[in-house]
Amino acid sequence: MAKAYFVAGLAGSGKSYYSRKIAKELELKIIDFDDNFNEFIKAHKDEYEALGSEKFLANYASTRYTDLINRAVLELAKDISVVIAAPFSKQLQDQTLWDELTLPIKKFDSNPTLYWVVISDELRKKRLITRGEMRDAEKIKKIDEYIKFSPAKTPVVDHVLVQGDQK
Repeated sequence: MAKAYFVAGLAGSGKSYYSRKIAKELELKIIDFDDNFNEFIKAHKDEYEALGSEKFLANYASTRYTDLINRAVLELAKDISVVIAAPFSKQLQDQTLWDELTLPIKKFDSNPTLYWVVISDELRKKRLITRGEMRDAEKIKKIDEYIKFSPAKTPVVDHVLVQGDQK
């Protein structure tokens, strides 16, 4: 029976690292929120440039989450276990939103595991600057403001806490 593992956390928290770690340990396929991000931007280049990264991402969040879950369901339908990595910011703060998001997954795994990855603000700031991803450009321009106004909020949904600074 295929299993689903969710890995969530703020930008720069270590979601990708932890996803790769458990994927290797448990032989899982990784389905990452940002897998097709660059292609998505290219397809909507003018809008991305007009709106800026943060507004563009907010406008397309629902579309991108639907795509993420659909990609995971395709693998689960083939009996392939997955790790699904994304911020899930709004969904983790609202049980109803989380239940709606995970409903298609629960057809294959009735009790998927959620790992919540956290790190200190200082380390998160350092990681965001160091990785220099296009999707982080606006965050980096005003990094102190971004860190101050996007604190880690403990999920209201069941989760396993992971310290993202542990290797």
